[in-house]
Amino acid sequence: MPGYTEDGMPDSTPKKKTLWAWLIATFFGSGLGKPGPGTWGSAAATLLFTAFVLLARPAAAQEYLLGASGQIATGVVDGSRSAMTLARTRLRLGLDLRIDEFPKDVIAAGILAEIEPHASFGVDLRYVREVGPKFSLNIGAVGFLAPETLIGPAVGLDYKIRLTTAVAITVGPEFNVFVLGSDLPDGTIIWQALLQVGIHANL
Repeated sequence: MPGYTEDGMPDSTPKKKTLWAWLIATFFGSGLGKPGPGTWGSAAATLLFTAFVLLARPAAAQEYLLGASGQIATGVVDGSRSAMTLARTRLRLGLDLRIDEFPKDVIAAGILAEIEPHASFGVDLRYVREVGPKFSLNIGAVGFLAPETLIGPAVGLDYKIRLTTAVAITVGPEFNVFVLGSDLPDGTIIWQALLQVGIHANL
């Protein structure tokens, strides 16, 4: 019979403790401390709760803000071995991200497609700095990846015409310099000067 000896007397032999059960029941032994049961367990729970609140407050206060944009651009292109010509018409679809604590600092990325006279596809990544309520400067890199590659730095300026608090028309110049790529002849640097028009919305 469990808990009794063969002659029917209660078994006083100490039972082996299960470590994991003992740790949970005593909160890692804190419940056995002085001056009384639960004193140190309550103190540990208070410290854990305080730490949780202090760590959770910054995360709760920080908010990420998304935006989306669409643009069309055209202009002129030139290289050290070619005459200036009309640049291909370019479409761009982009997303941008900022933190509410630093709303003037924005990271933007986009998908690019040149649609005439020949199609090519690429991406860009830019840091955008808001300069007042209507202007923003951007600097980054642009790269066309197919069918040939062209990669280089980019800089631009946008002027915003507000339609609502969340939506604006954007217009401004952009300057790109391509210094790497399979579509770049040896010893040649190609530059673009574009005028882009688009729309931006805060999501």
